[in-house]
Amino acid sequence: MGTAGMMRSKNYSKLFVVILVAVVFQQSVLNQIVVMNAHPDVLVLLAVCAGVVLGPAQGAIVAFCLGIGADLLVDMPFGLSCLAFSIAAFTASYFQKIPMHKSGVGNTGLLCVSAALITTLLYAIIATLVGQHGMLTIQLLRVLVVIGIGGIVMVWPSIHILKWAIGNDSLRHSQIPPGGSAA
Repeated sequence: MGTAGMMRSKNYSKLFVVILVAVVFQQSVLNQIVVMNAHPDVLVLLAVCAGVVLGPAQGAIVAFCLGIGADLLVDMPFGLSCLAFSIAAFTASYFQKIPMHKSGVGNTGLLCVSAALITTLLYAIIATLVGQHGMLTIQLLRVLVVIGIGGIVMVWPSIHILKWAIGNDSLRHSQIPPGGSAA
């Protein structure tokens, strides 16, 4: 294995450790911080930050893995978090290319926190569509407030941890070729 392969393997190992630590941190620390019957969620935030930092392909893969971890922590149909997180990371990676986004570093944090909130809403909608009633209630607004405040606190550490994990530009922003019926 060449040095490029070893570097890439090392970066994926770091990403795996970040995912594992995030799941443990969510379960052991953040799930214990209950405000308005809700708790902050680093997993959804890291998922959208992965899309912004790693690009659409690797971001969606990391988000999928974070979704697996999130699904292990809740008593819901397995795969809902994987689906919502992957869609969010993929979409956030494209929103970060909007020229308005490039106007300041604060916009990156705002993008990630907003995407985490939208992902939480998407999760509730998907869960309702697959028969999990009681997701679209006033409690969802409380959850969004707590996740938003938690996201504001955790967004910059999340982005910096992901940047540390990739270590170099070899894994960043891989391009997905245009396709679909428009190509």
